[in-house]
Amino acid sequence: MAQRAPVDGDGSGRGQTTPAPPARLGQVNRRSLLRELRLGAPISRVGLAERTGISKPAVTRGITDLIEEGLVIETGRGESTSAGGKRPTLLELNGRAAAGLGCVVEVGKVRATLAGFNGEFEATHETDFDPQAGPEIAMAALKGVLHGVVDRNAAGRLILGLGVSVPGPVDEEGRVVVMPHLQGWKGVPVADILHDQLGIPVQVDNESRVQALAEGWFGLGRGVENFVCLETGVGVSAGVVMNGRLCRGLNSLAGEVGHWSTYGDGRRCYCDSRACWEINASTTQFLADLETASIAHNDVKLHAGKLSVRDVAHAVEVGDATARAELEAHADALARGICNLVLAYDPERIILHGDANAFGERLVRMLKRRVRDRFALWLEYDPPIMLSELGDDVGLAGAVSLALRSAWGLEEPSAMVQAP
Repeated sequence: MAQRAPVDGDGSGRGQTTPAPPARLGQVNRRSLLRELRLGAPISRVGLAERTGISKPAVTRGITDLIEEGLVIETGRGESTSAGGKRPTLLELNGRAAAGLGCVVEVGKVRATLAGFNGEFEATHETDFDPQAGPEIAMAALKGVLHGVVDRNAAGRLILGLGVSVPGPVDEEGRVVVMPHLQGWKGVPVADILHDQLGIPVQVDNESRVQALAEGWFGLGRGVENFVCLETGVGVSAGVVMNGRLCRGLNSLAGEVGHWSTYGDGRRCYCDSRACWEINASTTQFLADLETASIAHNDVKLHAGKLSVRDVAHAVEVGDATARAELEAHADALARGICNLVLAYDPERIILHGDANAFGERLVRMLKRRVRDRFALWLEYDPPIMLSELGDDVGLAGAVSLALRSAWGLEEPSAMVQAP
């Protein structure tokens, strides 16, 4: 992994090499300490020993090394134990030691952030693009926002890498397999293009898998061997973790659940098939159905202008009858596919991301009721559907984590299953 940033340089990371860690701190112990510092800081040396199982003397030696390298800093004093005694010194990762970049490509928008070694966002830029204009336009927008945040990097601070989240399947080489909602992206080598542009390591993955990694490291998936992250919005997709491993499949198509055929011979989908789940369960369809219903019911508030999901959520909360009825229909469409997720994976948790979260626990209750009824003859089932707690920036946080996970000692979620 990369160590302390050089004193001189432009902060781009170009041409800089990575020194080996000191010999007295084993690589396994090093990764364990960095991992727990990322996940549990601020934390004391005693706390690190308890969480990692490494002996207290070894933790002390290891932390001394990491402080000398500039990767860890002491930040203050913790609370004394009930037995009294000296207050422990607390430790955190040093945000100034290095940086990482995260980027999220959405349908019509790109966002990028610069984060310190501690994972805190320091600068975030975003811009819109025409989703029908082809990959050249979107890649130009992506490069623009990346350069915008790179320019904010502290002089001489090494950028360890870039993580990119995209709305479609990606192969192991960082090439887009296809993006049903964006034109012309088949086979675009996103990782190679950005590596050539920035001169740093680049990791590219599907948005739902990036979310699943973030949940497995920091969120509701931590310590859970089997869970599904369900992205809801313009498209519908899933990041699936089974037996502690992220599912990718032979052709990187695992998790493209929005293109399950769930409605017989229905409308044609963006993927050129028919009757895909997301055709009926997407936010796009929900808002279109709501507009039609509001006109039919002369509900002026809901068709007076372009509505956002949050506008609709507010209408639901204040008791608008049309909005509530259409949310029930949207819950029907989402629950149909969630039942298939249960049958396919029987996960311990189904974690909702994206537009569905705007409706909060109200929508969760609707979904649980429908899924529970579907399996009533099978078993007494409490559907494990829940809202992500990582917030709207989970995609950016997951993308940064892709860039920094090696430096932080993070593996795929399986490494977190056994975490204390």
